[in-house]
Amino acid sequence: VGVVAAAGDAHRGLANSWRELSFALTDAANEAKDNVKYLTTLEPSLRPLYDGSLQRMAEAINPLADQLRLVASVSRHYNTTERLANLLHRVVEQLVKNARANLEPFGAPRLLHQKAAEALPRLGQAHALGAAFQTAVRRLAAELPPGLLGPAELDALFAPLELFEHRLEQLTTVLSTARQFDELGAMRVDGLAELAALFRAALRVLADRHDRVLDPGATRFELDYYHFLIVVRNLESTLQSYINARFDNCRNTEAALRLLSQLAQLLRAGVVRDDLGSKLGVIFASYALDLEETQALYERHKHRPPVPPGRP
Repeated sequence: VGVVAAAGDAHRGLANSWRELSFALTDAANEAKDNVKYLTTLEPSLRPLYDGSLQRMAEAINPLADQLRLVASVSRHYNTTERLANLLHRVVEQLVKNARANLEPFGAPRLLHQKAAEALPRLGQAHALGAAFQTAVRRLAAELPPGLLGPAELDALFAPLELFEHRLEQLTTVLSTARQFDELGAMRVDGLAELAALFRAALRVLADRHDRVLDPGATRFELDYYHFLIVVRNLESTLQSYINARFDNCRNTEAALRLLSQLAQLLRAGVVRDDLGSKLGVIFASYALDLEETQALYERHKHRPPVPPGRP
């Protein structure tokens, strides 16, 4: 009897264990089905992050944030800090990956070998995309239960995106400067073409050393970028000295205005803008003095104007 009773107790214990395991499996299966359902609702907003243009990606940011808020509020799986942060981290990785693909499309030249006029608008779009994503996710975090996405999670989430945006800012500086020096070289002013050629040589060295400049592991670019900025500053200093010498050789206000007209494109290009702006102020001051002298001369001789020799 004791053996039978013990066997019955063991059987009941085993049955209870199996019943608990069955409940757990059923619960997990139901949760998995819910996760599939919730992730399916994200798919339309996630699709542009895989194959969309920068514009389509930007348009998908706010709908994606709204869907993520819904998932985090309803899903038992994604309403924990760790799981929600992990999902958002994968979203950030894909956003950066597709943004890089848009900046360097398959078969196109690498970014530093592209024409500045074509690359700069895309760089601006990519930077705006990153800023829009951060704004949307911060809004999402504020609308979720307190502590679900705190400052520490947001800092960790945005770290790769901010690294990418930092590189975008550097590349924007490089290509904006390239466009300025291209305009400088196109000007028909003696001495400027040589400066533009020196800049193109420095840019070519930078581009050849960094074929995959958008890769997160391209840390060597930081040092070469700052060396490049030093070269640019030296060229701009040379250009400023050149402009000062040209203005010093101007014999009068009219000659200075003609020179300023020749160099007006530098104002539009942004090269030594402040220096040329100050030159413009000096020229106008000189022009005002010329006008005062002319007026004084007129007042002095208006009643008895001098007659040139040989005139009746």
